[in-house]
Amino acid sequence: MTRLSNASKKKLEASLESLTARQAGRLYLIYANEWHLSNNTDTVNEYPPVAELKSAWDKRVKAAKSKKGEEGIPTIAAYNAFLTLTGIIREANRIADSDLWRIYTLALGTGSRINTLLLQDSYSDITRSIIAQFTEDAPRPLSWEDYDKAAEWYEGYSPEDLEELSHELTGEYTRRQGYEPLEVPREFLKKISTPEVEYGGEDEDIRRKWVESEGEDVILTKYFAGDQDRFESWKKHGGHPEFNGREWDTMADEINDRLVKKITAGELEGGVCFGLENQWGFTPALGWDRQDPDNVGRLCVPAWNALRAIWISWLYDKGIFRGDEKRVDKDSPDILGTFYDVDGTLHNDRIIERAKEFYLECQKKPWGGDLIDADKVNFAELGRFLCAEDSPLLGYYAPDLGTVNVGEFHEAEGNDPFMGPSDKAGEAWYYATLRGLRKISDELGATPGMVGKNFVREFYYPTDDPKGKRETISNLLYRMGQLRTSHRPFSFKEKNKRDISFFLGREFYTPLEIAIREFGEVFDDIDTFKLTYALLSQEFFDGIPILSPLLQDRLKGVEEALKVTEDILNQWIELLSHDFWNVDTSSLHLVKNGPDEKWSRLMAAGIIYHEDDTVDDSKFSTWLDDRETFESVAKKICGLDYAGIKKEFGKHVRGTK
Repeated sequence: MTRLSNASKKKLEASLESLTARQAGRLYLIYANEWHLSNNTDTVNEYPPVAELKSAWDKRVKAAKSKKGEEGIPTIAAYNAFLTLTGIIREANRIADSDLWRIYTLALGTGSRINTLLLQDSYSDITRSIIAQFTEDAPRPLSWEDYDKAAEWYEGYSPEDLEELSHELTGEYTRRQGYEPLEVPREFLKKISTPEVEYGGEDEDIRRKWVESEGEDVILTKYFAGDQDRFESWKKHGGHPEFNGREWDTMADEINDRLVKKITAGELEGGVCFGLENQWGFTPALGWDRQDPDNVGRLCVPAWNALRAIWISWLYDKGIFRGDEKRVDKDSPDILGTFYDVDGTLHNDRIIERAKEFYLECQKKPWGGDLIDADKVNFAELGRFLCAEDSPLLGYYAPDLGTVNVGEFHEAEGNDPFMGPSDKAGEAWYYATLRGLRKISDELGATPGMVGKNFVREFYYPTDDPKGKRETISNLLYRMGQLRTSHRPFSFKEKNKRDISFFLGREFYTPLEIAIREFGEVFDDIDTFKLTYALLSQEFFDGIPILSPLLQDRLKGVEEALKVTEDILNQWIELLSHDFWNVDTSSLHLVKNGPDEKWSRLMAAGIIYHEDDTVDDSKFSTWLDDRETFESVAKKICGLDYAGIKKEFGKHVRGTK
């Protein structure tokens, strides 16, 4: 909407006694808006400029009535039109006052519902984070006896990765020497990266580009003291100026080879291991012969290792998924995961049934011949063990189920149950125990704590009442879980976008979807409201806002309230759409259909009809400029004459559609 300039206002004021009906209506609207802003205690008609305008009309009408014949009729008809325009202004504002409160209530109501639902989701996120923190990082209770025995057991069981250790020891060597790595600055990487490709400083080409941009002589002098050979080696291999990447790899390989020779010679406690899914670290192999280390065909692992490696995928094939909820069982030293299907969460009885079904199927596998008889298996214990999160205690309390030949297992199950790249899957590599490495730490130039950690001591604590503590934790997690309104299973990344209703749960998703749809309708109501008053303003008042300043502020407040909720909602939807969640949020996007133009035009025409029909002096016509009638204007706006408008409104209650 536009506002009339002061110059135009003054021009109208200069000819009060010759204004047309439309001109007088525009001037009256300007004065009415001024009166609303003036905090005047008088009525609008007592506002001096309005009183002066009306006085000018009174003089014109009096003069017109004194004339004979039809000579004075145009003036009286114009005056009637002026009165109708002032009535349109009053009626429009009266209806707007009521309608804006209705829309404001709708905006607050639907916005509040959305905000409440998003707050519930926020509670869910907070609860999820606290539970994750509590179950993953907080120490877990063990009896004093188990704590000491398990810690000692872990020292001789823990398969420490020799390659990783070799690189850590090499890094410690560079730190002792005081070497600082020379890396391509992040500012340069950002400069050359694109939205499609984000470059890192590990590539030789990137290092050379950086050198070229800075100048060969500058880098050679600043970092290599003029040593061209070391400069060239760094450009090719990276690393430190005094100890490049190739030298790093050479030292790490030498340390690794030395440790492997100690293991094969029986000088270091260790052996060979496999990388299997759903385990804690690596899995030590059984049947390894130090005298015949290359004979891997007879290598086995405890059966529980193999079963845990395929348990999750087996459940997935049955339509059962791992959720992100955690639970605590008083009989389990570790946190248990939860699983669900279309019927909901699997509780103990269903877990036991699935564990038994799973075990019986495994016995029929080509590699299942050495599994113990099913009659000897405690399936309640097995189900609890299979659902336990991987932990350093797995091997300590694992059930004895027999053994599985790894070669046969790999041939039947493929690479999926194995960790690492496909060319490593199913292959064994060397490890040393934590206890063995501690004994030779001096020889390695390291402290006992550098060669590894006893994670039993890291993750657990001794207590006289471990079962009581677990039960307390279990009750706490249950009560926190009651705050959750969505379950969000994301234990692994799915190929396709997640179904929103399945992801959030229908009890949360359905009310949210309804609230968002109704929220979009409030935007449509606002647009319909604004169009109605824009039509009247443009048709009669040259774009001057027909709403009083108070109602304009109220309208602005409604729109701002809607915008706040819309922004919060969009941020939340964007989060769900993120690659990490990968949720199909298309059904949650706010739909704005825009104004109901037919209804807006009918409302605008209805206001015109209502005011034109109530002009008090029916003996005289009501004409706008050039003898244009209000009915013709109404018909131009909505396509209906007064009879049609009256009939149409008979079908509706004002303010509804």
